[in-house]
Amino acid sequence: MHKIPHKRIVIASMVGTTIEFYDFYIYATAAVIVFPRQFFPSGDPTTATLESLATFALAFFARPIGSAVFGHFGDGNVHYNVSQPPGMDKARFLALWDQMAGAVHDLVAEMGGSISAEHGIGQMKRTDLVRYKSPVDLALMRKIKAALDPKGILNPGKVLLT
Repeated sequence: MHKIPHKRIVIASMVGTTIEFYDFYIYATAAVIVFPRQFFPSGDPTTATLESLATFALAFFARPIGSAVFGHFGDGNVHYNVSQPPGMDKARFLALWDQMAGAVHDLVAEMGGSISAEHGIGQMKRTDLVRYKSPVDLALMRKIKAALDPKGILNPGKVLLT
């Protein structure tokens, strides 16, 4: 078994905590500046801000529970984890992976959601991206990628299939 040095674990934990803090900092700022007008436009500005901050508080307190139970949620995203049932053969479980992911992704698409969230699409779902996004969406993604990375040196071939 490969042992990971404690220093590496501490650094990775600190980086993860920093990113999580930044995520909530941005959410809190948006909850005060953007969300009241965007999501509660018909109400009194003070009430709209309080309602927006209430969603932030709900996200803050619900996120650890969701993390323990079902991935994590709280910022408008739901991340699911599928665990191998105890006693099930690993090869059999992995053979069902595409079927399980397809069922979840189909349900998400049916409900008007997206198969990616704040972290992006990831390598495992890049072929699914073609199935769930329109050719226009994919072309726009490629144009944005080309504008931000004209030399194609940032994660080449990792997200968008060429």
